[in-house]
Amino acid sequence: MKAPNGIDEIKTFCNIVEWNSSGVVFNPSNWSTNNIILHELPLQMKVSGGGSTSFIHIHKNANLALHNVFEMIRADYPEVIPELIFSGSFVPRTKRGQSDISVHATGLAIDFNAEMFPFDHQVKQETDVILWFQNVIHCFRSCGWKWGGDFGDPMHFQFCTGY
Repeated sequence: MKAPNGIDEIKTFCNIVEWNSSGVVFNPSNWSTNNIILHELPLQMKVSGGGSTSFIHIHKNANLALHNVFEMIRADYPEVIPELIFSGSFVPRTKRGQSDISVHATGLAIDFNAEMFPFDHQVKQETDVILWFQNVIHCFRSCGWKWGGDFGDPMHFQFCTGY
């Protein structure tokens, strides 16, 4: 499955008719109810702030891509699972400090290890992060996801490009 590129492809991929500047998607028939699903992971993962989960809210059209990432992590890098901390996914909001819609509002973005890799954390390249997280980055990229470290948000992964 190919990730959508650019705002028009993202809107089509996500079944979005219109959205507003506060990150709320406008669409007939309860857009989030019809498009955001609770994806069951093939593993338990820690959650920022405590606890654990095996579920992540994601857009239904990115479900298979996310499934493939976690199957690859579980099969090829099981040692990273205890280190991986879920920090967020679907949230209707704008990008931090901007009026543009966040990819999180589409259900195509996920954050991990926010305490370790906060927003604007200076990462120039993948090798600037610890080895186990490089393996996580590899799994996401191999399954068509873009790593936020390429644009100053190393906790972030998104199933889209060009936005």
